Amino acid sequence: MEGGDVTFMCKARAVGATSDLVTSWADFDSEATLSSDKSQVTFHNVSMGDNDCVHCSISNNIDYISKTACFRVVNDSSELPPTTTTTWAATTQIPPGKAHAPGSSSVGSLVAIIVVMLIIAVAASVGFLLWRRRQLNRVTFRVKKDDKATFEEKAKRRQTV
Repeated sequence: MEGGDVTFMCKARAVGATSDLVTSWADFDSEATLSSDKSQVTFHNVSMGDNDCVHCSISNNIDYISKTACFRVVNDSSELPPTTTTTWAATTQIPPGKAHAPGSSSVGSLVAIIVVMLIIAVAASVGFLLWRRRQLNRVTFRVKKDDKATFEEKAKRRQTV
């Protein structure tokens, strides 16, 4: 009604371990006041012809929710719609192994990736060491056909080392 106040409330709660909820409002004029906890915006002493909309967003490291609410000032109560309070319930379930949201990380997935990378690194190191040891133990001599004395000399040196 004309001369009254219009208040919109925007609240949410998070279940589980998340970052703090951040509430932000958009599209309201300088005549409106914002509560100290940013959960309500109030338009004071509205007059005939006033109509406005506000947009509220609440976010954390997992998800966000946003809604728009509008009002229109009328002459008398016969033009008023029934008084309503609207509540939305939104639940976000994150599939296992998926990133929560842009810029966030899942500790479990990160640990799993690090463990797999360590296993691969250890397996590669052991494989390389075994290959290198085999290469060092392999005796290869290139001997010309009529150079039997050189071959026997190299074989004796190899046995003494």
